[in-house]
Amino acid sequence: SDGYSAIVNLKSAIFDCVIAEWDMLEMSGLELLKHIREDSFLQNTPVLIVMEDGLIEDTVSAYKAGVNVCISRPFKKDVFLEAFKKLFKK
Repeated sequence: SDGYSAIVNLKSAIFDCVIAEWDMLEMSGLELLKHIREDSFLQNTPVLIVMEDGLIEDTVSAYKAGVNVCISRPFKKDVFLEAFKKLFKK
């Protein structure tokens, strides 16, 4: 799905977290993250972003925008599970 669809879906129900691709159609993962953080209803939702290349500049931009966790592809299942667990650690 794309970022715009994600925003519509996020506003229609309560979600425990968001897992998004960095590169999506119509709206990037960074833009989606910024929308989430600017929305008073969604701003505290944990966000994990999956990046294709994991460029340091993109990772820094994501953390500055408020992402909870970033991971880069390719990744092993255990790496994803550890990243997912970090979403809910306080």
